[in-house]
Amino acid sequence: MDRVFSTLVMALALSAGVSEAKTYKIKAGIKAIPALTVAFEQAKPKDRIRIGRGVYDLPQGLTLAASNVRVSGAGVAQTVLRFVNQTDGQPGIRLTGSQVRLRGFVVEDAVNGAILAEDGDGYAFTNIEARFTALSLLVTADGVALTRARNILLDGVNVVGAVDAGIMLSQCENAVIRASKAQGNGVGLVLENTRQVDVYDNAFTNNGVGFAAIQMPQLPGDTGVVRVFRNQIESNDLRTRASSLLGTGVPPSVGLLVLAAHDMHIYQNSIGEHGGANMVLLSSGGATLEPDQIPVTHNVVARENVFGRSGYAAQGTFATLQQRGFTIGDIMWDGVESYGKGAGLRTLPVRIEFTSNAKLGGGAITFTNLGIKNAGGSLEGAKPSQTLPPGGATPEPAPVILPDF
Repeated sequence: MDRVFSTLVMALALSAGVSEAKTYKIKAGIKAIPALTVAFEQAKPKDRIRIGRGVYDLPQGLTLAASNVRVSGAGVAQTVLRFVNQTDGQPGIRLTGSQVRLRGFVVEDAVNGAILAEDGDGYAFTNIEARFTALSLLVTADGVALTRARNILLDGVNVVGAVDAGIMLSQCENAVIRASKAQGNGVGLVLENTRQVDVYDNAFTNNGVGFAAIQMPQLPGDTGVVRVFRNQIESNDLRTRASSLLGTGVPPSVGLLVLAAHDMHIYQNSIGEHGGANMVLLSSGGATLEPDQIPVTHNVVARENVFGRSGYAAQGTFATLQQRGFTIGDIMWDGVESYGKGAGLRTLPVRIEFTSNAKLGGGAITFTNLGIKNAGGSLEGAKPSQTLPPGGATPEPAPVILPDF
């Protein structure tokens, strides 16, 4: 009996030092904003924050530093976090912990982007909407952004009206982006120096540029090992947003841009209705930040895509090329197969293949090789042709597998 009693006392003593998970239940009303702020500031691992129906006018951004926390609303038609009167210049929601799940609410008119997750491992955003109305047209920010993060699921994330990228992954790894929409943004989706990504069953429409996979030389890492399939990438002709893609000089009216990325399979997408080009493959010029960065787009397969109209309203660089007799149409490749100068000149087997693609309504797919040859070369020396790039076997990347959390 004494032994049983001692064991019970010890168990109670141990359990007293373990805090139970807490659920913060936020209801619309005069106490809602302070309660919501406290919930984000004081949440501990395994806590839950449940935000009820209603519109919550927040004067400041919310920061969640804890890991293993779930934040849920009553649905995108029911729960709205509105930041139109925000005064602190922060993202609507900033996440700095890991293993965070967001579900079922809207973030509206946040001054410096709707949601920003940084430096964490494990994020799942499901049925989340970020929107920027006419009241926030002067805000220059991404809609939903993740930086230096890994193991990411974006499922049913919809972004409308961001001046920069609707969805931005920068220096991230191991991500799935599916069943999401980006409309009316500078760029629908950007993968920047980001690896191992599956992008499928999404709609990127009415942006300045639909989708971009880019390697920026001033950032660490590279962009590659990406599958892009079964997406609708159409009517990205929005010219009231960013005039060029994040400093790359690529003008709007482009469906899909690959810039110095590698090992990509792009297939079974619908890509059309672009005043510029439907698909553009370019290399970057200038010095790279890391010795192992390669500024040349290589190991890319584009297959079984259906291309719609393109080249009917070129602007910027594309308009200049068109005036010089270049064809701006379905697929453009800069022709770059080498990088570096002098003794450091390196030639790369680019292995770029276009196979089994089709033209909507029939007809031939238009292809232009700009013939620039060396990364960083000037368009002044371009020699356009229809010569296809060197092909070669490029295995399809394996499906991205995300851990449970």
